[in-house]
Amino acid sequence: MSVTPLPVVASIVGANTVCEGANTLFTNATTGGVWSSSNAGIATVDAAGSISGLAGGNAVISYTVTNNGCSTTEVKNISVQTAPPTSIAVSGPTTFCAGGSVVLTAAAGSGYNWTNTSTAQSITVTSSGTYGVSVTNGQGCASIAAPVSITVVPFPVLDAIAGSNTVCIGATEAMSNTTTGGVWASSNAGVASVSSNGVVSGNNAGAATISYTFTNASGCTSTVTKPIAVNVIPSAVVSVNGPTTFCAGGSVTLTAPAASSYLWSTGDTTQSVTPNSTVIIDVIVTTAGCSATSAPVAVTVNALPTPVVTTNNVAICQGTAATLTSTPAAAYLWNNGSTNASVNVTSAGNYTVTVTDANGCSASSTPLAIAVSANPSVSIAAAGPTTFCQGQSVVLNT
Repeated sequence: MSVTPLPVVASIVGANTVCEGANTLFTNATTGGVWSSSNAGIATVDAAGSISGLAGGNAVISYTVTNNGCSTTEVKNISVQTAPPTSIAVSGPTTFCAGGSVVLTAAAGSGYNWTNTSTAQSITVTSSGTYGVSVTNGQGCASIAAPVSITVVPFPVLDAIAGSNTVCIGATEAMSNTTTGGVWASSNAGVASVSSNGVVSGNNAGAATISYTFTNASGCTSTVTKPIAVNVIPSAVVSVNGPTTFCAGGSVTLTAPAASSYLWSTGDTTQSVTPNSTVIIDVIVTTAGCSATSAPVAVTVNALPTPVVTTNNVAICQGTAATLTSTPAAAYLWNNGSTNASVNVTSAGNYTVTVTDANGCSASSTPLAIAVSANPSVSIAAAGPTTFCQGQSVVLNT
């Protein structure tokens, strides 16, 4: 008969305390044994010696080695410590506009470790993210709270309001913004009002501020503004210095009221212009961004007449006359004083006529030279006596 000795089993190595919801590994130097728990509702152990704390309380973990039907068991008493509460209290909405905040507070414990590295019980969150916390109690057991997702909505980014900073009284100016769905408003509708589609109307001289406000789906609002000056439309009455109908070579001066800029229909940009040809002219005057156009002024420039003098002879003998005749006109003035259309001249010289047409325009002809030749001197000489008998003769020489 033989007696089989009981197996020699080493002591169980591992912590005496396990946290609820946590795992710890027990080991034994003797291999081939079986792990078990005296209270599986408190703690369980798997075949590898991994202990899982399930609820607060005590349990006995055993390790049994069997050899030829003989068994030896090593035991270890453990205490399962209850995990601390794991909730996170939220002080307000978890979605808010940039610049806002929310306070997250962990359940009471002896230590805290937030995912943003804070170790305080409460944190103030101002940026988007997922925030969780591990809470540790006095027994060193920790619980991880369900994370809280925070969304920080940025304010809408609005472009500057597009449009002029100047509106004239009685005129309109369209404003625009690339972000649609906003609301237009005016700080002073008595000076400048604005429609729902951004059309500004100048009502009275002065200043106002036009604003465009946009609110996104999260209720975050941004506003852009534009200062508006409402200016008076300038006077555009042109003053005329002189007759507007005159003869070629003359002119008239047209002057616009004082303004910051001028644009005449002739292209001139000065305050006054002096037309010297037939034209219908107006001017656009601009002051402080407001413009007005004058009534047109008609300037008529009449052409000068072109008198031509004709004659029956430019070379006459002394004692005869040449007839000089002007082209038709309303009035004539020859340089010899005659006021007739035709004159007879007997003296040599340069003759001109100044004619005046039906428009009162005058011009002088090109000088016409008249030459007067002296008559020849005639004498008769007798080549013998001028008294002689019948039948005789005398020769006369000239």
